Amino acid sequence: MIVVQDLPDPAGARAAIDAGASGRMLLAGLNADGCAEAIELLLEMGLSAWSLSSVLLGVVAQRTVRRLCPECRQPVEFPKDLAQILSCQDDARLVACAPAGCPSCGHTGYSGRLAIFALLAIDQGIRRMLRNGSREDTAQALARQCLGAYRRSALDLLRDGVVSPEEVLRALR
Repeated sequence: MIVVQDLPDPAGARAAIDAGASGRMLLAGLNADGCAEAIELLLEMGLSAWSLSSVLLGVVAQRTVRRLCPECRQPVEFPKDLAQILSCQDDARLVACAPAGCPSCGHTGYSGRLAIFALLAIDQGIRRMLRNGSREDTAQALARQCLGAYRRSALDLLRDGVVSPEEVLRALR
């Protein structure tokens, strides 16, 4: 397995593709806003859609949110606009908590950070889209899939009462 902290330029990206094509497992970091943007960045570096679709297994993206302080978080009514954004209006398990502030968290209401994740597994449908579709259509379809994954991850944290609705809204923008 090869781990690369960052693919800084087209030469590094081509070397990564070559490593993948030779059967090596490669984990590489990119500075991108999400899964779709990471794939677009690789294409902008000059990689062909064909070679990328041949070796790419998945893309993981993360966004950080502040963790509510477990000592002082307060239950609040779940915002209806957020329920619509997360497509969970009928979910009876919805919990919302808000920051309050206490000596334990320095009166901020928050203690540490968590990540919400999006995992885009590259299946045959995505491979076909990369090879045959227009870049714009492909980017839009991938962005929709990634946003759905972020929403599911954020909803899990909201249900556990460890993040505030405001943090989720900030992270999903």
